[in-house]
Amino acid sequence: MNKASLIGMLIGFGAMGFVFFEVSHRHLMMFFSLEGVLMVGFGSASVTFMAMPIDRMMQVPGCMKRILFDSGMKPIHVIETIHLLSEKARREGILALEGEVSKIKDRFLGAGLKMAIDGVEPANIEQTLRMEVMAMTERHKAGKKFFDLIKVYVTCPPNPDPATMRVPTGRGSAPETL
Repeated sequence: MNKASLIGMLIGFGAMGFVFFEVSHRHLMMFFSLEGVLMVGFGSASVTFMAMPIDRMMQVPGCMKRILFDSGMKPIHVIETIHLLSEKARREGILALEGEVSKIKDRFLGAGLKMAIDGVEPANIEQTLRMEVMAMTERHKAGKKFFDLIKVYVTCPPNPDPATMRVPTGRGSAPETL
């Protein structure tokens, strides 16, 4: 797990727990309502399922895993890897990189390198990798949409401003501002 995310979660949950404990005067059950959990939890899940296709919903656990557990290469490692590969290709030729493809952990970089070794034209490599980036963007949109929907359905609306609230004054008359 990303260390910063873990530290942030610990601080947030710790602060929330402390506030709950202090505000409730050691009676934490005042914050729990089974009916509320059922309405908010299952209600949010049901409207999210109604709003998104099932194939997109099936991608959410993978999205959560990628968010919480950063497994990608750090940019500095990608740069160092590309630098080392380019030096080797200059000295020994591009075919000398065949043994290096299996050692590369980044699938995107590995795919581009494999195409270069196989002799694919640079324009075709660029086009293929751009399509891969576009597909990745679409996958990320699905995950973002899920979290945007949850945000909309779970959060409470802000407290209404009494100055703009309107109440009916009687039958057939216009509402009156408070």
